[in-house]
Amino acid sequence: MGWTIKSQYDPKIKKAVVIGAPHTSNWDFPLGVMALRVLGIKINIIAKHTLFFFPLGFIMRFFGAVPLDRKNSKNFVKGTAALFQRADQLWVGLSPEGTRKKVESWKTGFYYLAMEANVPIVFAYLDYEKKEMGIGEYIVPTGDFKADLQLIKNFYADKSACYPDKWDLEGITNTKVKNR
Repeated sequence: MGWTIKSQYDPKIKKAVVIGAPHTSNWDFPLGVMALRVLGIKINIIAKHTLFFFPLGFIMRFFGAVPLDRKNSKNFVKGTAALFQRADQLWVGLSPEGTRKKVESWKTGFYYLAMEANVPIVFAYLDYEKKEMGIGEYIVPTGDFKADLQLIKNFYADKSACYPDKWDLEGITNTKVKNR
């Protein structure tokens, strides 16, 4: 398909929260899953529950997607962190944008999940301009939310979305620390 897959994948990382960005197209999911499969990485993707209708739901589950009802997601962090504790190896992927539309700020669940589970945050990406996808850097969250978000923003600063008008790095900067 003309894409290049690049990876800074570290096989020593057995458990991680993987964030995928920019997320502006329906193609992001299948392209991202294909790249991870080529790299030999099994990942479980968290996706909104409304995508799990027949036959799409069957396909999503086949590729490791897990439904999340965002209206009833209060226990998402604790419940998913418990999965990490029971697993020998688990990579959970999600889009911090939470949608393909342009967002004012990112969802913060990925950060608190990584903190609660004591796992790194791995940066996955699709760069439509370069036709490049893969696994980039990772961070171990420090608890300094703003500083860690700045590192994430720096990584994604040169990535281009399928629909550039829906991708705004300021969405990362505008993300607010939640009281937990």
